[in-house]
Amino acid sequence: MGLTLSCEQINAFILYYDELKKWSSKINISALVDNEKKVVCELFLDSLAPLLVIGKENCHERHLLDVGSGGGFPGIPIKIAFPALNVTLCDSIEKKVFFMRNVIRKLSLTGIEAITCKFNDLGSTAIEKASYGWAISKAVTDIETFALWAAPHLKKGGILICMKGPKEEAIELKNYSSPEKINYTLPLLNLKRRLYLYQKL
Repeated sequence: MGLTLSCEQINAFILYYDELKKWSSKINISALVDNEKKVVCELFLDSLAPLLVIGKENCHERHLLDVGSGGGFPGIPIKIAFPALNVTLCDSIEKKVFFMRNVIRKLSLTGIEAITCKFNDLGSTAIEKASYGWAISKAVTDIETFALWAAPHLKKGGILICMKGPKEEAIELKNYSSPEKINYTLPLLNLKRRLYLYQKL
């Protein structure tokens, strides 16, 4: 995928996978957890695909909001690969938030937090308003609903990143630019994926 990781970063992913396996007996994090190849491909590598968009330049000035993070995807892998990026992970299920906080602690990550937040409550005060340069979601809901949830929290000019499969088409959104589409293929399993990018107007 054109990405280079250090030995330290690769070791962080190994530890992350170990924690996924440990916690899977307690809570339902992912149905893929017992298949190493699928975890590497569909959880870790797929989560790194947004780095095709989120470049190294000025990433310390940006803040990423990950909506419906679940087991920390894609926010934690992105943070491992680009530690200077500030990341807020949010999920409505408290047990999954506890898991994410455990991973953050085990990996000694800084500039990242996991919070419990129900995004269908648009009046939520748990997430700061208009403070994020990026908002991302990995197959949590449809594009229109995600855009509605994220809109109050994105800065003007901020980018909405929708991670989708090969069949879901982009739509036009009110108060956002027309979408940009990026196709990519996940190695190992040769799976087709898409990113749809919208800029908040």
